[in-house]
Amino acid sequence: MPFAAEPQARYRECLAQIGIDPLAASNAANQWVKEGGGDAARHCRAMARQSAGLPRDAAEEFELLSANAPPQRKATLLAQAADAWVEAGAPDRALAVLTEALALQPNDPALLIQRAQTSVALGQLDAAVEDLNMAIDSDGFLMEAYVLRASALRRLDRLDRSALDLDTVLSLDRDNPDALLERGLLRQAAGDRENAREDWRRVVAVAPDSAAAAMATRHLEDAGE
Repeated sequence: MPFAAEPQARYRECLAQIGIDPLAASNAANQWVKEGGGDAARHCRAMARQSAGLPRDAAEEFELLSANAPPQRKATLLAQAADAWVEAGAPDRALAVLTEALALQPNDPALLIQRAQTSVALGQLDAAVEDLNMAIDSDGFLMEAYVLRASALRRLDRLDRSALDLDTVLSLDRDNPDALLERGLLRQAAGDRENAREDWRRVVAVAPDSAAAAMATRHLEDAGE
């Protein structure tokens, strides 16, 4: 479908089309780029390409867009590039891009969490914990950061510290599915299989359609349920 002539409206329509038909949105955005649509057209094209299953192309486009952007916008674009690089199976490239973003926005909690997630994917657990320490120091109510740090600490066999992070989350949100999933893994690592299964059953009960529930179901099946 043709996009509106006014740039902001055209950009909004382009983004809306991604949710309906990302490949068509990519093609339309590409035509808009040829018509001189500039950064708005290129940004929509990058997002459409990622949604259409072309994350490497999207990552490269996001990086190109970041080249001449002001610092805050550049950091945002680099974070988007990193997300696409992870999806493309290149977490090492994502890590480099996020480090560049953090040089522009030091101690940004969202960027620190994103880099920690990438470090975990690369098996760099100590680095992940360091980033999560900084994120939590910046904002002590980042439940995602506590759960991710608990996971990294468990894998480092620092079970007591992992348990403290999970206690913090569950004291504020007793049915947090990600924390319950992780506590089940922690209890399993400590040999407490029955309570581990109880945590996983609780995840399925409180958040049946979540990614955490899918993982909990898998662990329950592995445990013989």
